[in-house]
Amino acid sequence: MLLAVTLLFSTPASAQLLRGRALLPSDSLPAAGAVIMLIDSTGAIVGRALADERGAFTLHAPAGGSYQLRGLRIGFRPSTSDRFIVAANGVTTHNLSMVGSAVVLAATHVVADSRCASYRDSATMAYLAWEEARKALLSSSLARASSVFEMDLVKFEQRFSASGDALISNTETETSGRTTKPFTAFAEARLASDGYVTRDETGVLYAAPDEEVLLSDSFAETHCMRLEVSSSAQDTIVLAFTPTPARTLPDVAGRLVIERATGRLRRLEFSYVNVTREEEKAHAGGTINFRMLPTGSWIVDRWALRLPIFERRIVRAFKGGSTINTSRAFDELRQELIAVQIAGGEVQRIAQGTRVIWTGPQAQLLGRILDSAGTPVANAGVTVLGANSKATSDRDGWVRGPMVRPGRKQLRVGTPVQDSLVLPPVIADVDVVSDSSGPGWLVRVPTRAQSISAVCPRQNASLHGLLRGTTRSRGGERLANASVKVAWSELDIGAVTAPSLSTKSSSIGDYLICGIPLDRLLTITLRDADKDIGEVKLILHSTEGMTVKDLQLGTVLSSKVP
Repeated sequence: MLLAVTLLFSTPASAQLLRGRALLPSDSLPAAGAVIMLIDSTGAIVGRALADERGAFTLHAPAGGSYQLRGLRIGFRPSTSDRFIVAANGVTTHNLSMVGSAVVLAATHVVADSRCASYRDSATMAYLAWEEARKALLSSSLARASSVFEMDLVKFEQRFSASGDALISNTETETSGRTTKPFTAFAEARLASDGYVTRDETGVLYAAPDEEVLLSDSFAETHCMRLEVSSSAQDTIVLAFTPTPARTLPDVAGRLVIERATGRLRRLEFSYVNVTREEEKAHAGGTINFRMLPTGSWIVDRWALRLPIFERRIVRAFKGGSTINTSRAFDELRQELIAVQIAGGEVQRIAQGTRVIWTGPQAQLLGRILDSAGTPVANAGVTVLGANSKATSDRDGWVRGPMVRPGRKQLRVGTPVQDSLVLPPVIADVDVVSDSSGPGWLVRVPTRAQSISAVCPRQNASLHGLLRGTTRSRGGERLANASVKVAWSELDIGAVTAPSLSTKSSSIGDYLICGIPLDRLLTITLRDADKDIGEVKLILHSTEGMTVKDLQLGTVLSSKVP
């Protein structure tokens, strides 16, 4: 599964301190978010840091001596300083002027490179696109080492039907705390040796690539890349990667989507390859979105894995012959897709200290509750399943609930009529969008007559009503198997008759009586095994059609009846 972790970094006690600022040459403005590298006399990278909002950075040299600084800024070529000396003792200060020229990715037409090239092949157009994506990945990795954010996260698990049309369940978990990384994959060495999909007696485990994996040497050695032409989005280019032909372990193939004009990395889309045919048909894979913060740092702000759920089933198959009648039938054990689970998370808020530097998209839980006849339903309770979000409809049926994360939600809607009849609530799938000016979602619920018919199927709701409630003892405890009788007076050919209906309460004291006449004076009598009696009178009006009445012994009559 995907885990939120905190990575801790330590600095060798013998390192020499180097401080400076990355500045734009024209007006000396800070180059916030630039990746700063320290290069030793052999050309090796011995330190990396991320420039903050002021362009300031701090590096630790392994020893005093001659060094260079190299700065990476998205959308521009690298900038390299002249050589300078880092003192063996104390703090050395050296600024870096970011003079690199702009990278041209915004050509009107990009020809896709069909070669399976290494990330290190600088002769390809794909290499130039990869260098831009790599800057964002490095920034995201360095941000975790140089600063710790306060993050509010929402992790979610949604289960859909095999077709993907119906949302079966939705669970959201909100967490807050100090973290440097909301998302992480497994170690690159494990992925290189075992692959991205592992199986054992407990099930199947799917892993996703993160920044560390994409930047690793093992990933570069086992994957090739091509530049694709994006036909749907003219403002982006696509850097596709696939496992090398010699790679047979379960792996990932995917696309890095990069903005043409700025070189900024938007997202990573990937799918699992070298897996079973059923997994490929189920489109197992995922999406990871990248975001640049106002501080210049990059983070993974949203991730989602699409995980197929299979069940082993015996299927009747046929072999040989040209028709079923001439073929030989046999039973075959197959993996059948029964559901799809989307597991992921999203960053909702990021702060450094007391300052909020970014908030994620929010949407109001806005919609309306109508019955199947189009009548607004007031006082309906609405709950977002899997999340701690609730609301109640107003007299016009409108629900104006709290702010929630946009996306597909599963609502539980209970109306006063359904609650009083102890009917199950309506479960509805809705799309919650950020545009609050729209009409919102719409949920239909049964009418009052339909609800009454659900518990009294043979009753004409326009002519008769129903009475339900709970029977209780003198002390207020639920009274099981008590007798409940409803009687009313009626003139019948000159004589007065007293029709009635009777029932017994359930083992937990609930009772229900259907077919009660409307607009008549009713006498309701409760009697237990000891002949202790209670009695109430009421009129069930035609405008109501139903009522809930709890009955208690000793309500009117308290004497024992022989």
